[in-house]
Amino acid sequence: MSKEFTGIKLITEDLFTEPTNKSYKQEDESNLFYSHKSYLSTESDFTSPSIICTPIPKEYKVINLLNKGVLNIVGKVAYHEVYSKVNKNNTVGEFKKLGFLKEKFRTPVKKDCGLRTLFPEDEESTHCESDSELSIERKESFMDDSIENYIKEQLFIHKRHIDKLKQWIGLTKYRIIYNTEVDEFTTLAFNKKVDGRSNLAFVVLTSDKWVFGCFSQARIPKIKEKEESAGPEDKGFFIFSLKNPHHTTATKITPKVQSSRLVFYPKNSVQLFGVQNAFLISNHPNESFVFRNIDQHYSIPSLVGKELLTGNCYPEIFNTEKVLVIEWF
Repeated sequence: MSKEFTGIKLITEDLFTEPTNKSYKQEDESNLFYSHKSYLSTESDFTSPSIICTPIPKEYKVINLLNKGVLNIVGKVAYHEVYSKVNKNNTVGEFKKLGFLKEKFRTPVKKDCGLRTLFPEDEESTHCESDSELSIERKESFMDDSIENYIKEQLFIHKRHIDKLKQWIGLTKYRIIYNTEVDEFTTLAFNKKVDGRSNLAFVVLTSDKWVFGCFSQARIPKIKEKEESAGPEDKGFFIFSLKNPHHTTATKITPKVQSSRLVFYPKNSVQLFGVQNAFLISNHPNESFVFRNIDQHYSIPSLVGKELLTGNCYPEIFNTEKVLVIEWF
């Protein structure tokens, strides 16, 4: 009996699936079993189970190469019906069109088209090392633990940055309460997440991949709906720089004389939040900036000086790409 083989390049992010260089399209009337025997592929060094044709029973045994286990599947295996629609040059985007992403995440991510949807551009700057303490509050649109794992992989701060924040703050437990990858990039959504909380680290990523922020120890008061709200004077407040093109080490920046405070804005404002005499963060493109006299109010222990945070100061501006708010315990 002749067999038809169609080779495709399978791209997968499933932790329990081992990527292979070939996929086999079986005829409906045939039954395929996979043995433990391996062979060297002519296209790569990857070893894959060999195929044995057998008449009955109609049961399919698949070797789990990653965990060295065996899965028994009873009934017709219909994956080839989907794979037959995909050619060798398929991209991840085309797999999404076929429903792979929707099936994996069960419920698609919903973002308002008027808001900015932000995606990572390079692996080094957007992925963080795994940390068992890291947790993310779920939104109603996310129904599976795989979503939380996915979001953790998209964070733009690394474990070394978290460790440095632990050292500065003096606390070790934390959770992310606001993330523009999950939550709406609006002042309304931001205010709802931070209102009434204390021990918060605000982390900002610019479109030029500078990472900086601030820590507020004091409890944030009720944010006003129609005018600016100033947080209380905070003796535990400080600013920090985590990453910049100068490759300087993570730097803690403290007020020179008096304690500083955060500034919050009405729910319909384009400003997200600000730091007195330091910087203002906007959710609109190219409207965020660092105060030009920041070095008069804060001790910046770096030769870079007042441009350590973003590489410029007002009247020059920068674009805020992502924002995280981390609550510490």
